[in-house]
Amino acid sequence: MLDYPVILAHWGLLDSLGPDYRQKFLTAAIEQLPEKAEDILTTNAFGVFTGDTESHIGLFPEVSRINHACNASAFLRFSQRTFKMEVIAYRDIEEGEEISINCKSHQVVF
Repeated sequence: MLDYPVILAHWGLLDSLGPDYRQKFLTAAIEQLPEKAEDILTTNAFGVFTGDTESHIGLFPEVSRINHACNASAFLRFSQRTFKMEVIAYRDIEEGEEISINCKSHQVVF
């Protein structure tokens, strides 16, 4: 499965703003988001690297719906070239079996 991000933002964005402007920026951004969208972003986004030395946060709508399992059946791989997140099975997954990833590791293979 491949998925494109609906949001991709540089982790250092807020660090580059002064404290006053950062607060205004965050307040304005959050006020424009419906509560549900804000909850989805803070709960379901993944850390990714886009080729530079800085990390980013990406929201991949299909991937974010995959459930967590400590003994996951799949892992994630992010393409810096296409910006797609790929779900790759560790093993054969039976028809009807749930696909799961280990979200706690926060490790995305590049």
